[in-house]
Amino acid sequence: MTSNVLTAAKGADLLQNIDQLLSQHEALWRAGATAEPAPHYDELFLALRTLSAEDVAQLQSDDLMLLERLSPHFAHAKDILAILSYFTPPIAPPHIEPPSGIGGRKWQQIQAFCGGLASLSGNVIEWCSGKGYLGQALRFHPQHAPSSVIGLEIDSDLVASGNHRHANTHQRIVRCDVLSEQAESFVADANAIIALHACGGLHQRMLKVAATTSTAQIALAPCCYHRFIEQYAPLSKAVNNSPLSITTQDLRLAVRQTVTARRGETQARRQLHHWWLASQQLSQQQGIALDQYRALPHSAAKKGFSYFVEQQCAANGIATLDMSDADTALANAANLQLAQEQRGLAAMLFRRLLELRCVLDSALFLCEQDYHVTLSVFCPSTTTPRNFLLSARRKNES
Repeated sequence: MTSNVLTAAKGADLLQNIDQLLSQHEALWRAGATAEPAPHYDELFLALRTLSAEDVAQLQSDDLMLLERLSPHFAHAKDILAILSYFTPPIAPPHIEPPSGIGGRKWQQIQAFCGGLASLSGNVIEWCSGKGYLGQALRFHPQHAPSSVIGLEIDSDLVASGNHRHANTHQRIVRCDVLSEQAESFVADANAIIALHACGGLHQRMLKVAATTSTAQIALAPCCYHRFIEQYAPLSKAVNNSPLSITTQDLRLAVRQTVTARRGETQARRQLHHWWLASQQLSQQQGIALDQYRALPHSAAKKGFSYFVEQQCAANGIATLDMSDADTALANAANLQLAQEQRGLAAMLFRRLLELRCVLDSALFLCEQDYHVTLSVFCPSTTTPRNFLLSARRKNES
C-alpha cells in the first residue's frame, strides 16, 4: 500500500489537477445515461457503441480497466490514470477465517482497514459502529493496543446485540445519534476515532467533532458521499474556494459501482430496469401515462414481466396495459438499455476522480485543522470499491 503524506500545498496541487479535468469534461460526467451523447466526443461514443453487454458489465465494475480500455478514444483518460496511480492498492492479505456472525467480505475489509492504520492505543471511539465488529478486530490486532473501545450507534437493536457480543471485555456500544451534541462528550475523552464506511454527512460530522475536541488520531474510510446530506457542502477552505461546484446529486456518480453486490442482486436490478423500459414503451404506444415507478424487491425479477406490469399499473392508477406487443417492447427495451449503459460509461470515467475529490476535501480540512495527514488505499477494489483510507495525527502528538 502506498501511503501519501498530504500537505496543504500538495493537496492544493492535486485539487487543481482534478478540477481542471472535471471542469473541462463536465458535459460527460454530468450527462445522464438517457441524454444525447455530449458534443465533441464522437470517437469516444463510437467506441462505446461497439461494447457488448458483457463488456459493459465488466467495465462498470472496474475503474482502471474502464480508463485503460477507453484511453485510445479519450486522451484525458491517461491523465486520470496518472492521478489515480498515486494511490496503489495493496495485495489482498491472507485469508483469515472470520469470527462467528461476521461475513467473509466484511471481515476482509475490516482486517485490511486495521492493517492499514498506524498503531492505535488508549481510548478509541468507533463511529457508527453497528455491532462493533471493527472495534473487536482492533482489540485482537497485533498492531494495536486500545485500552477501551466505545462504539457509537443509533440503532438500539444493534447496540443490544453488540453489547451481548462484547460482554466482559473492554468494549461496549452506546446508543447515540452521532449527528447530535451527545457524540462530542464521548469523543472528548478519546485518544482516537475510527470509522469504516461511514456515509457522507456522518463522516463529515465525525471529522468536525474530532477537530473540535482535538482528538489525537483519526482514521476514516468514507462511503456513500451523498447520504445524510441535503446539499453537499465541502469542509475545507481549499475546496470551498474552488470555482467548481459539486452537488449532492453529482456525488451519486462517485459510488455507482456494484463490485460487492451479489451477482443475483445485480442481475435482478438490471432485469427490473429492462422491464420498466419495456413498460414505458407499451404505455407510450397506447397513449397511457406511466410516470410513477413502484420500487419492487429483487425477488420480483422471478415473477415475470406480466406481474411487473401489473404492479406498475397499480402504482399509476391504471387498470392494465395491452400485452399483445410485449415481445417487441421487450426486444426494443433491451437495445435501449444497452445503449444507455454504454453511454453511462462515459460518465463513469470520472467516477473515481469525483470520489478522490471528496476524500481530498476531508484531508485538506484536517490539514487546515493542524493535523499530519496521509491518504492511501487500504485494499483492492474487489474487496470494496470504497477503499480510500484517510489517517491523521494531531501535530502536537508524538
